[in-house]
Amino acid sequence: MIFSLIVPTIHRTSELSRLLTSIERQKLRSFSLKDVEIIIVDQNSDDRVARLLSDHAMLTCLHLRAPALGQSNAKNIGIQHARGEYIAFPDDDCFYDPHTLETAYKLHLKLGKRVGLFGMASDYETGSALLRYPSHKRWIKSPKDGSVFLGLQICQFYPKDIVNHVKCFDNELCSGGRWGSGEETDFAIRALQLGYTIQFNPELVVYHPFLNASSMPSAKLQHYGKGFGALCKKHGLTSYFLRKTLKQLAGLLYYLFRLNSSRANTCLNLLKSRLIGYLSYDTSPDSTLTYKLQKADTTRPVCQKDR
Repeated sequence: MIFSLIVPTIHRTSELSRLLTSIERQKLRSFSLKDVEIIIVDQNSDDRVARLLSDHAMLTCLHLRAPALGQSNAKNIGIQHARGEYIAFPDDDCFYDPHTLETAYKLHLKLGKRVGLFGMASDYETGSALLRYPSHKRWIKSPKDGSVFLGLQICQFYPKDIVNHVKCFDNELCSGGRWGSGEETDFAIRALQLGYTIQFNPELVVYHPFLNASSMPSAKLQHYGKGFGALCKKHGLTSYFLRKTLKQLAGLLYYLFRLNSSRANTCLNLLKSRLIGYLSYDTSPDSTLTYKLQKADTTRPVCQKDR
């Protein structure tokens, strides 16, 4: 198996079908679709995924049930079952460019087993990138390099050796966890701490609806902010956190001056939630020990295959 694509899913049906269709339509030359497995970790309480999979019979799909909610929990379940040489974690509302998997495979062959890949997330309708990406490839070698935040989960591709060494995602830094977000960046930082390298390459493209902070629900924005603050505290990224905080504060003052209350409220909400995450995250030895024990527990079987 060349690729294992681990897809946590909840509440979405048409979006998940679109992702699976985009995988079916991959333009592959170096390997075939039979070399790609999709591991769907189902967090729904109904049978929507089982019904949907009957329309995608040409794909090699493993349908797993998650006993508990949480993005990290779902991805950790998927990792236990992954057979591919390379592992990726597409969201259930993203979809692939026709060349995504072929490009990822060729880049991995050039880079070797000790290099992870970050691609570029783009909105299909507008062509707008979701982040301010560099125009050329960039090497990320230090866990203190702010470029590690370029790696949105849907655009991260790793050799299985790296995933096996990092082992799992933090169950607290994710949607459904205490801090609400940040598990993918935490995973990348821990890979860098283990001596691996990551390359950002804009040739590798994954599509996702554009994320507009101004129109984002307040609760979701707070999750992103808290996760960012907690992540920075966990890994000692204080200087990076301060730069981003000052930038957010400048944005707040700018929009207040322009009497743009909507954008000002967005900046204030994000600023407050980032500070809460940073100031509340516990880095004491006892907290670290608990974290390690939680990670060790994920090696036990915690899911079942649908029959």
